[in-house]
Amino acid sequence: MFKLTFSNILSYGLPGSLFTILFIMLMNALFYSENNMFVIFVEHLNIFHIFVFIGASIFFGIIIDGIRHWFVDRILSKSIKKHKHTEFSRKTYKYLTKELIKNSPLLSDFETSVDFDWWLLLTAYNREAYQLFMDEFLRYHEFYANSSVALIPGLIIIPFWLLTVLGANIIQIIIVTILTAIAIALLVALARSWLIKCRVCHSLLSFLTMRNVLND
Repeated sequence: MFKLTFSNILSYGLPGSLFTILFIMLMNALFYSENNMFVIFVEHLNIFHIFVFIGASIFFGIIIDGIRHWFVDRILSKSIKKHKHTEFSRKTYKYLTKELIKNSPLLSDFETSVDFDWWLLLTAYNREAYQLFMDEFLRYHEFYANSSVALIPGLIIIPFWLLTVLGANIIQIIIVTILTAIAIALLVALARSWLIKCRVCHSLLSFLTMRNVLND
């Protein structure tokens, strides 16, 4: 269930709002006239329109987050596979798995760290640490990654809108398109950086959580 929290607004709401604005710009460009829906929406803005905008932002934000999980995170995970911090995280999970199996014979079927759900361990045994990880690390990665996904259609929509609605010249369109591409590249770089931090943080929290579990 979607909860209106700062973390969710950051992860879904803001990227969803960005895509909603691009969607409105697309509709404005496709059906451009002085009395089209975009002009009416802006000139006669009321509380209903605001709720529609918020609802659309949440809807698009959740879809964008799914695309990010399926596509962007896979690419970013491959790009950081040989990073020293990722290697540290991998070794930590490998050590944790051996210790857990050694102290818990029932888990002997879990031969590798890939087989064991460390997310589940952190969620079940250390909710405070899990919430800290979500709020202080994962949400920022999700914000940057989701925003990059939301902005990609802007490479086409923004130039099309500038040409159709504002009558911009080719030089202006090229400059704005380049700036949009730079913004996407920057968002992807930030998402990659935060993903590395997430890997290290989660492995350390899993280590501390497992140590507490085994000591109980």
